[in-house]
Amino acid sequence: MRKLNLLLSVGAMAGLAIGTANADRFAPNNPGSPASPTGAGMVTLSSGFTEVGSAYTGGIGLESEAAVPWSKPDPGTVNMRVNLYVNTFVQGAWWSGQNGSGNPAAAFGNKQDPYGIYGYVRLDFGIDGKTKNGINYGGYAQIRENTNTTNPASATSSGTSSLNGQNTLYARHLFAYIGTDQLGTIRNGQRFSANSLLWVGGNDEFGFGGWVGGAELWPGGVSPTWPWPDSGNEYMAARVAYMSPMIAGFDLAVSFAPNNGTLYSANNCSATYTGCISQSSSNLASDIARYRNQFEIGLRYRNAFGPIGLAVSGIWTHSGVVAPSASAAAGTRYNGQNIGMIGAEVSINKYLAIGANTMFGAFNGSWGLQAKPSGAQTSTTTAIAWVAGARYTIPTMPLTIGGNYFNYKYQGQPGLPTQRVSQGVEVGGTYGLGPGVAIIFEYAWGQNQQGGFDFLAGANGPKNNQVHVQTTSLGMVVRF
Repeated sequence: MRKLNLLLSVGAMAGLAIGTANADRFAPNNPGSPASPTGAGMVTLSSGFTEVGSAYTGGIGLESEAAVPWSKPDPGTVNMRVNLYVNTFVQGAWWSGQNGSGNPAAAFGNKQDPYGIYGYVRLDFGIDGKTKNGINYGGYAQIRENTNTTNPASATSSGTSSLNGQNTLYARHLFAYIGTDQLGTIRNGQRFSANSLLWVGGNDEFGFGGWVGGAELWPGGVSPTWPWPDSGNEYMAARVAYMSPMIAGFDLAVSFAPNNGTLYSANNCSATYTGCISQSSSNLASDIARYRNQFEIGLRYRNAFGPIGLAVSGIWTHSGVVAPSASAAAGTRYNGQNIGMIGAEVSINKYLAIGANTMFGAFNGSWGLQAKPSGAQTSTTTAIAWVAGARYTIPTMPLTIGGNYFNYKYQGQPGLPTQRVSQGVEVGGTYGLGPGVAIIFEYAWGQNQQGGFDFLAGANGPKNNQVHVQTTSLGMVVRF
């Protein structure tokens, strides 16, 4: 019988309660695939906990899902990881339209307070096994919480317990893997892609996660679009992927997603065979806007030259589309994805990291499809996005602070002769207060702009063509 090692034991939990934890209770981090490509921002506390950048993108005590396997079990044994993640934040935000200045017919005079309290819980379960002849295998699952699925207006002044009763749990990240140290690893499931596994230079590995992880008091229409692959719109499609071992500093990833759906146990088509998971042609407009047969391939190089760390990657994405069937009505048609991404990061002594990344090609919004020309729009728009930033770690505190700026020009609303521009700035930090706990602070400013589109009404119009949002958050995250 295989030996099972439970990596969060009663002894470790007791250590947490008194403010210490034993490092050998946890399997070591995989040195081949650190969450931070050049090591900057990774702080191992005296307790044995490893802080990896942002509480959203990395967490405390469990390395990023990019590192598989997370641990190195002995042949014939299995390691199990159980990870609890709880955060609570106070957030302030100020945005265009919050004082009822949006669509007068629908919202005039309806105002919102610029503050709130945000938080959620997540449970991570990971298993790493090794057969006696050296084959690695395992799996990962994450359970998340849906909160306040009922409109808060339904809560009366006498209490809000009815809202709390609407909380549900659901599975988010799910995959299994098999491979060897010499040949590489094959994954099957969801929460990975060549893009999300290999991209570098984003520099949002601090604070709460910026435009990906930040809570939103504001309407989605005023929030700038962050297009990079740490967004679930990219990595959550069910797929199969291969990741090579590192050879002379290089590693390769290839992934294939048959469609944009997640894992499924039933293909719930409609009575007219539309809305199917594996749709290849359809007369339904929402089906025609979906990609299919998405292929991604990327190459990354990582090495250290004395105190200087270097990481560079290039990734290419290509997809088909769900074709309009013979009975499809006239309407918007789409190009398949054709996206290039190049990024780099340089670090000094693992304390200072400077990086940048750019995306370019045929895509729209957050990994959506680019519409073909129609109406006043006479040609497609080549999307281009870039981000640059830096972060600095003071390991003796431990504290990681950082900031970045991004700019994204893309098609936006199809049919208009104008282009949409999203841009934003974020600064923040993560302070390791003690074993498994960090204080997070972050400030972000963002803008959306497109001539002829009313962001507050969510439709074409001459007003509200440029909107802003700024937000600040302060809170704590507990993870072990």
